[in-house]
This record gives sequence, structure tokens and C-alpha cells, in this order.
Amino acid sequence: MKTILLIACTCLISLVSPIQAQELNSYEVKFLKAYFSDPQHKNQDVDVCFLITVKDSSNFPPKLSLPPKAYYFSKGQFVDIPFPAYGDRVSLALYGDNLIIKNPALYDLLKDQVDFQTKDKILILQYKLREFTKDQFSRMKFMFKLYEKKKPEEGRLYNFEFDVKH
Repeated sequence: MKTILLIACTCLISLVSPIQAQELNSYEVKFLKAYFSDPQHKNQDVDVCFLITVKDSSNFPPKLSLPPKAYYFSKGQFVDIPFPAYGDRVSLALYGDNLIIKNPALYDLLKDQVDFQTKDKILILQYKLREFTKDQFSRMKFMFKLYEKKKPEEGRLYNFEFDVKH
């Protein structure tokens, strides 16, 4: 019991810089970009994008937990962002090799960071967080859980801390 609690606490408090990737047996997850999607409006969406590289295609596609756990940095401390279980403040999009067709604007933002010509199977994971203002924050902590298809009971909590581009 103490070992399980220690592992759970370690997962919750460990942070990884945005340039590092985190791995599960079948997947590697890398933070790509976080940005306010429409700087002209006061209330706007924050898009947070990750690259998932599939290392074992027998576990494809991955299963994700929703909603994610997120915090924004304001006035010297991190503040919890509440996401109601069935609310509309967060949505998720997964793109494969169809990103250039399905979301050309996102493709343009990420094309310098992602090798879309790779033979590896990749996914772009885009979380859209709604109704924020630029004045609220410029830094976030973001956590989500990814499960392998063959072992749905075994998931990995991914933790990232990053700046949000204005």
C-alpha cells in the first residue's frame, strides 16, 4: 500500500520540461505548443498540442482520460482550472496523417516541430480549453492519462509544465 501511494505521489508531483518526451511502453508523448487561439478577442480558447509517437502499433489507438487536469500560473501560484465532467470548457481532437486536410492552420503551426514525413505512426493530440483571457496567465501545468489498448487498466499520467504563447 505504501509503495502504491509513493508511486502515485511521485507521478503527481514530477514535472517534465517541454522539450523532454515522456514514454509509455507503446507510446512517446512530447509537448509541442500552447497558445491563445484568437488574440483579437478578450475571451478565447487556449490550444495545447502534443505529439504521440506510436512505438507498438498493436496497442493503437491509445485511450485518453478526459477531462485533463490543468493549472494556470497567476500572481505567483498555480491555480486549478475546474473542468466539469460533462461540461463544454474542454474538447479534444486527435489527428493522424490527415492533419494537413482536417486542420491546415494547425498543420502550419506545427510543421516546423513535427516530421510529418516519418514512417512512424504519429498522432497530434489537441486540447482546446475555452473561455480564458490573455491577462489570466502565461504559464500552465497540464496532466492527462494515456492507456494502452491491450492493457486498459494500466495507464500513465503525463505531466507537463510550459509557457502559453500570446
